[in-house]
Amino acid sequence: MDKLKGELSFLQQLLKMERNEVRRNLLLGHIQNVEKQMLKLWREERDRKSKQLQNIQDAEAKNMKKE
Repeated sequence: MDKLKGELSFLQQLLKMERNEVRRNLLLGHIQNVEKQMLKLWREERDRKSKQLQNIQDAEAKNMKKE
């Protein structure tokens, strides 16, 4: 994720300096792709943590029933 954040920052800096409209549009497209990748990774991480939490809660509930 840090690599993508760095790439996004770099692309945004390039975009600020670029004057050619065609290259600006290419940069914008690449920025959108990086943002999509970041969002996908964020969602995967969120889902993984949610599943871990659910597994912990299920295990605790199971242990409570045993006692």
